[in-house]
Amino acid sequence: MKLSLRELRLLKKLSPEQLAGMVGVSVQTIKFWENGSVDIASAKFKNIVSLSRALGVTINNMCELASQDYAETSSEASPAWGGHGDTSFSPDQ
Repeated sequence: MKLSLRELRLLKKLSPEQLAGMVGVSVQTIKFWENGSVDIASAKFKNIVSLSRALGVTINNMCELASQDYAETSSEASPAWGGHGDTSFSPDQ
């Protein structure tokens, strides 16, 4: 069984504030990653490296975690653009 980002953080006995300080991101970013609002895979590589070091996992494990968390939350959440099937963007619209 794979652990979620939150579960890994809790196993390390870290608060969101502590993890954010170790990674160099805001607490809000940690919370977004944990609840799936923002995909970890979209993070800067240096943040993924810092996150993997702080949690004691490999970068490969972190990438697997990112894809797992994203798959679980993307099926539950509606897309930010409204979910109407059209993902194209035009500044004139």
